[in-house]
Amino acid sequence: MDINAAKRRIAVEAKALVALAFRNGPVEDLHAGKTCPTCHGQPGYSRITDEEMKRIMKSAVDQLYRLRCLKVEDARMYESEIGSGEAYTAGWDEPLAARCSPDPGERMHGRTVGLDSGVLVNVPLRSDDFNAQESGQPYVFEQYRNRLEQLLSYVGFTIRHRRIAVSYKCEADQDGLRLLLIGADAAGIQAELVAYLQALRLPRSSRLTLFRNSSSQPTVIHLN
Repeated sequence: MDINAAKRRIAVEAKALVALAFRNGPVEDLHAGKTCPTCHGQPGYSRITDEEMKRIMKSAVDQLYRLRCLKVEDARMYESEIGSGEAYTAGWDEPLAARCSPDPGERMHGRTVGLDSGVLVNVPLRSDDFNAQESGQPYVFEQYRNRLEQLLSYVGFTIRHRRIAVSYKCEADQDGLRLLLIGADAAGIQAELVAYLQALRLPRSSRLTLFRNSSSQPTVIHLN
């Protein structure tokens, strides 16, 4: 057995399970709330109530139980679930104890792909464009941003899984979302991205930036 390959697989599975059982649970709604002006970033303050903690833990246990049963009862469906969970973990660090060799996916068709070849998706977001009072949802902007981040992460995961790109990373902050895909064929990545993104109704000013080894000037393409 290839020990390094086994460890890489365990790391992928561990992160995917945490994403499915914890990140995508009730804690997501808590994270979507407004920043507390008193306790944000300050140790020593209780930020989660006992009832909220109970709900988070109960949801995580329920999901882990479901997934572990699925692994025994339907291995193919379990692998599909792990693939979905992996889509959310592109930007996560490897487990502290993991000692993995470089991902073989960093090489494509026998050549190493440089970090200066790929496509960047930039999706600007403004909280002013979302009226929480009219929608009846107090955190409508944060919820929209979180859902869109999940969709973009899944797009990046799918393109990498199909070996059109060798790696991807999705990030979100108050200013918007960014999805970066690295690969030798920037034009091929662009074509796949456009096919997916056309169905997402992205906000105005969303754009693609193509950068290639052979060109010193990136190409910017506006999506709408």
